Amino acid sequence: MEVGMQNDALAISLVSVFFAPAVAIPAAVGAAIHQVTGSILAGIFARNMDKIEARNAEKQRETITVPAQH
Repeated sequence: MEVGMQNDALAISLVSVFFAPAVAIPAAVGAAIHQVTGSILAGIFARNMDKIEARNAEKQRETITVPAQH
């Protein structure tokens, strides 16, 4: 995600130096799309990681055996 954002920033800066400002529109649109899709994917990944961590914690609790006290 970060590489895509850097590429968009580079595209916008290069276009603003060498071309007319209207040429920067596709790079600006791409930057906006990367922001939205990156946020959505980060939320999905975070939600899935929470479920995986909860499952792993439950498995660890099940495998821990408590020694019998005499």
